[in-house]
Amino acid sequence: MRAYRTSRLKKNVRRGFLTPLIAVVLVIALGCIALVVDRLWIHTVVGELTTTAESSAIAAAGELADDDLLRGGVDWDSRLDRCRLKAAEVAGMNRVAGEEHDLDISEEGDVKFGRLVWEPETGRRVFTETNVAPLSVRVSTERSRGRKNPVGLFVGGLFGQPVADAAAFAEATIENRIIGVRAQENIPVPALPFAILGSGIGSDGVDSWGDIIEAKRGQDLFGFDARSKSIYNGSDGLPEIVVRTKDPNGDANSCNLVVVNFSSGFQQHNLMVQTALGLSPIDLDDTDGELRFHGDTIPVEVTAEVHDHVLTELMGQLGRCRILPLYENYESDRRSGYGRAELVGLVAGRVMQVRRLPNGVCELVIQPCVMTTRTAIIDPEVDDPNHECTPNRYIYKLQLTR
Repeated sequence: MRAYRTSRLKKNVRRGFLTPLIAVVLVIALGCIALVVDRLWIHTVVGELTTTAESSAIAAAGELADDDLLRGGVDWDSRLDRCRLKAAEVAGMNRVAGEEHDLDISEEGDVKFGRLVWEPETGRRVFTETNVAPLSVRVSTERSRGRKNPVGLFVGGLFGQPVADAAAFAEATIENRIIGVRAQENIPVPALPFAILGSGIGSDGVDSWGDIIEAKRGQDLFGFDARSKSIYNGSDGLPEIVVRTKDPNGDANSCNLVVVNFSSGFQQHNLMVQTALGLSPIDLDDTDGELRFHGDTIPVEVTAEVHDHVLTELMGQLGRCRILPLYENYESDRRSGYGRAELVGLVAGRVMQVRRLPNGVCELVIQPCVMTTRTAIIDPEVDDPNHECTPNRYIYKLQLTR
C-alpha cells in the first residue's frame, strides 16, 4: 500500500513539472509562428509596394513621350506635373496592405525625373536626376511611421513592435535609340500594313515623308485632342502628309502609299486583321519575326491598290497612333501595280482622314505622332558611350530599368 502511494505521488510530480514546460513550449512555438506570419505579411506589403511603384513609373514615363516633342518649345514644368498626376492616379488604383496607396507628388516627393547617364566607374548607365528633358522616372513607395502610415503587424504588439516600415522603388525609361521592332507572343507590333514613300521626290512629283514631314512643309489642317481622343478641323502644330495609292488608269509609280505583303498574300481578310490588330510573329515570319534596320533595308512585295473592305477597317483606326514603314526604290508592273520595294525605316503617325477619290484612288491624311511600344528593339550598343545612334523621333521603347 505504501509503494502504491509513492508511485502515484511520482506521477503527480511529473505532471506538475510537464504542464508548465508544455505551456512554455507552446508559447515559444506560437511566438515563432507569429513572427513568421508577420514577416510574410511585411514581404507581401513590400511586393505590393513594388508593383505600385513599377506601374506608376511606367505610366509616368509614358506621359513623357507625347506629340509635344515634335512641336518643340515644350513646357517641361506642365509636362512633369502631368506625369506626377498620372503616377498618383495609377498608384491609387493599387492596393497596399488592403488600402489605396497615395503618392507625394510635390516636387520633392515620391516622383523623380532624370536620365540614364554613363558612369565610367561602374561601366553602366545610372539614374541622374534632372527636370530638363528627362527620359526616366523614378517612383518611391513607402509605408512608414515617419509618414504616419506604417504596416500594422498581427501580433507584433506582444513583442513591443505593433507596426513596421516598408518601402520600394522602381524606375522606368523611354528610349528612342531603336533599330526596329519585334513582335512578341500575344503582343503584335502596332503597325499598319501600309508604307509611305520615305525620302526625296517620287516620280510625277509626289510627296515623301522626308520632304513634307521632316522638312515641315506640310499643311496643318487637322488636330487631335488627346483627352477626348477625337479629330477636329483646325491647326494643332503638327503638319500632315497626304498619301495616295495609284490611279487605276495611271502610272503605278505616281503613288506615295503602298500596301506591304507581310505574309498576307494581299488577301483582304489578312490585311483587315493586320490593320485592326497589328503585325504578329506569324505576319513577320519572313523576316524572323521582326523589322530590323541596322544599316540595311528590307525587300518586300507591295501593291499600290487598297480594297474597299481594308479601307473600311482603316477608317476604324482614325486617330490611333500606329507605326508606319517607309519605303524607297519601288519597282512595279505599270498596269497591275504589283511589285517590290525596300523598307528603309519606321515612323509613327495617326490616320486623320480616309477617302476614296472618284478615280478609285485611296487617299489618306496622316499626321506624325509620338508613341511608345514594348516591341521596339533598342540598339544593342546603346550602352557604349562612344557609339552614335540616330534617335527615332516618333517611336520610343517604354521599359523598366530598375
